[in-house]
Amino acid sequence: MGDGTAVTLMAGADRRIDAAAGSVVVLGSCGCAECGVDFVLSALPGAWFRGVVRVDHDHWELDNLSVDAGAFVVDLEHPGSRVVAPPGRRRLVSPFEFAGLSFGVGSCEASELVTVIGPEPPRAVDPSACATSTAPLRVAGFQPGTAHHAVLEELCRGMAGDGVAPSAAAVSARLRSRGWTLTPKAVERHVDYLYQRCFPGEAGRARGWKRAALVSLMTRTTRT
Repeated sequence: MGDGTAVTLMAGADRRIDAAAGSVVVLGSCGCAECGVDFVLSALPGAWFRGVVRVDHDHWELDNLSVDAGAFVVDLEHPGSRVVAPPGRRRLVSPFEFAGLSFGVGSCEASELVTVIGPEPPRAVDPSACATSTAPLRVAGFQPGTAHHAVLEELCRGMAGDGVAPSAAAVSARLRSRGWTLTPKAVERHVDYLYQRCFPGEAGRARGWKRAALVSLMTRTTRT
């Protein structure tokens, strides 16, 4: 947004407010003078809510001034992610650049959705892990070209976008395309062995966690 606009709020087909850094936008269900709302939202009969969007150059914050309505901020790019501002919550920083904002009472949605386009997030810092956290993999010394290493590679390659490690069956199928014939049960045994080598004495953990922990360890090690 190069025109001085830091945040844009949109609702319906033709309602829009462009807000510059340092400004505030009051939104809510009531358009009376006492409420002083800049952006009136459609609401279910009986609902009353009011909030203030505070605009900064690199983020926006929400004050939920409602008495009994919660405010919900949803990541429109990843709808499963959301944060909630309960009634009376101040200075909730939105973690989402492209968000949907709405109000609800109890378990009921009570308002229309406002699309909030915020500032582009600042450049992310380069993450790094300490040597202690990556030591188990270096100490284990798994050699490339071995079945153990191949299982470890496919665990990492198959990691889903939601952070869930692939199942033993999925790893088995991926290995088959590389010429490794390992059944899902054989993959599970390899996972047990890899985990025991990296984390001695922790063999009793669930296999789902073992796969996730191995992927995390591999990721930390290769990025450090």
